[in-house]
Amino acid sequence: CTPQEFAVTGVDDQVVDDDQTYYVTLYAASTDADYNLLERTVVIVNKDNDIPTQAFVSSVSYSLSRDRKDLFVYVTVVNEASAPVAKASVTADLYRNGVKVTSFSGTTLSTGKVTFKLTNAKSGTYTTTVTSVVAEGLTWDGITPGNSFTK
Repeated sequence: CTPQEFAVTGVDDQVVDDDQTYYVTLYAASTDADYNLLERTVVIVNKDNDIPTQAFVSSVSYSLSRDRKDLFVYVTVVNEASAPVAKASVTADLYRNGVKVTSFSGTTLSTGKVTFKLTNAKSGTYTTTVTSVVAEGLTWDGITPGNSFTK
């Protein structure tokens, strides 16, 4: 029996899509019954060599404290591979019923999320506009996704 070799070659696609894992199942073909149709699965990881260049605000969400007095605003920043962006500096304006209430600034955690807190939030409809995202090596696209929360 002659060993058979094979090669798997990735193609540089210029797309930031992170490492991709593939499972290749190999079957032996042999006249020896002990080896015929013997199966092995090989794990192959295609390493992405493309570097993220863009930052996006993927979501703005809200919640209230247990006593319903304080409003929490969560802003999540990701790159073009949808991976969280840690240590991004985020600035945002918070509006109630269309009137600016305050501005927030903070830094994203390893999850890509930063949390802002408005103490003793009044009743009304809140929206958030992100005004700045600064992350090393990334350019923010300048877009805040639609969001709204009514207390």
